[in-house]
Amino acid sequence: MWTTTFATTIWWLWKWRNNAMFGNKEAIPADIGTFLHSNVDETWKVLSGEHESKQLNANTRGQKKEMLIRWLAPPPEWFALNTDGAAKGAPGHAGGGGIIRDCTGKYVRSFAANLGVCTAFKAELCVAEIGLKMTCILGISKLVLQMDNQACIEAIKDPDRMGGECPDDVTCLEVIERDPTGRFARYDEIIDKVATKTVYKGLDKIEGIEIAWSKTVITDDIFKDKNYLMSLKAEASLLKSLDHENIIKCYDYWIDTETINMITELYTSGSLEDYFEEHVHFDIEAIKDFARQILKGLHYIHSQNPPIVHGALNMRHVYINGHTGRVMIADFGVAMILEKQYQPIQLVDIYSFGMCFLHMITGEVPYNECHGDVNELYKKKMSGVMPEVLSKVTDLQFRHLIKKCLAPTACDRPAAIDLLNDPLLAPKTLTTSRARLRNSISITNAPCNFFLKFLYNCFS
Repeated sequence: MWTTTFATTIWWLWKWRNNAMFGNKEAIPADIGTFLHSNVDETWKVLSGEHESKQLNANTRGQKKEMLIRWLAPPPEWFALNTDGAAKGAPGHAGGGGIIRDCTGKYVRSFAANLGVCTAFKAELCVAEIGLKMTCILGISKLVLQMDNQACIEAIKDPDRMGGECPDDVTCLEVIERDPTGRFARYDEIIDKVATKTVYKGLDKIEGIEIAWSKTVITDDIFKDKNYLMSLKAEASLLKSLDHENIIKCYDYWIDTETINMITELYTSGSLEDYFEEHVHFDIEAIKDFARQILKGLHYIHSQNPPIVHGALNMRHVYINGHTGRVMIADFGVAMILEKQYQPIQLVDIYSFGMCFLHMITGEVPYNECHGDVNELYKKKMSGVMPEVLSKVTDLQFRHLIKKCLAPTACDRPAAIDLLNDPLLAPKTLTTSRARLRNSISITNAPCNFFLKFLYNCFS
């Protein structure tokens, strides 16, 4: 009884907290004690098998039922797959997930998936499909599928009932291509395009996560340029060997007759350059956070044995997931793997970091005064002439830090770890997000205080 009481109470506290945080007008019951006792009692009846369901709107078309469900252990040596999908709208943005457990309830594998735009019905079927494919990969042959959508269960039992098709209101992402293993699916949605390389959105069917699938067309010019072709192959191989949260992760790559294919983690908001063009009002704390993430990625590759130099770092080669703020360095096509530790060559990346940092602070591309003249730009850099936009950096400490990064002599530039340890780039003790989190905790003080009293009354 204790575990049921605890889990039920925590669940309602979490729901009330979210209602308060996200503006849901659903009120907290006046008599919380009676409400929770009632829910605990009803849940206990379901768990003990005394009560299975109660029917609502029984006489209406499209019969609706509110069902209290629980996990049911499969037979010995069998496994259970529980899946659930949902959509915000009909159709609307959809997602879902699932979990595989053995007959004792022990966790085996789980997944979550963003399903694009579809109905809840389609979402339920999609996550069931992903889960079933996952069990096949795991070699599970004895499986019980458990779902809470009766219409989906009937459709699975009798596919002819659906006429072999999904309902007309489903607008899900169409799979255009699959990789040779069948694990990765590519959609027709383009998320980036540069020269002969096009990046599409895709899905990892095993992990249930969205991925980026880049296709570089091997034109006659590329085919003849053996060095460039080798750099494309080397980039994929190098990325696959790296594992750091600020380096874009490569899952797989292969070459067919016409294209070089690379599967990487998805970057939802494009390059950092695109992100700063779209959002022009950044607090210095956000810019410092982006800068630290870039430096962490650089320190990681510079610390490899042998060291790695990116060699082409700029705002276009740094990607960002806007919903989390995570920054990832990518495009290692001209990266160099050094035979030994040689600091000045590594500090080429520090110069590039300084240019990125200056761009983020001012919102302007450094050396715009050169109007794209490569020769003039080269002369200015070699002679130590700083970009004119540097004068717009009003904070003298930041201006001095950028000048150190842009020093003409590589040996005069700080290493990535030195910049990470610079107090100027250190985050504030309390960020806005932490302050907001603190406020959210104060909103739920009343229910939390009640919870403690409720438990005391139950067990005293």
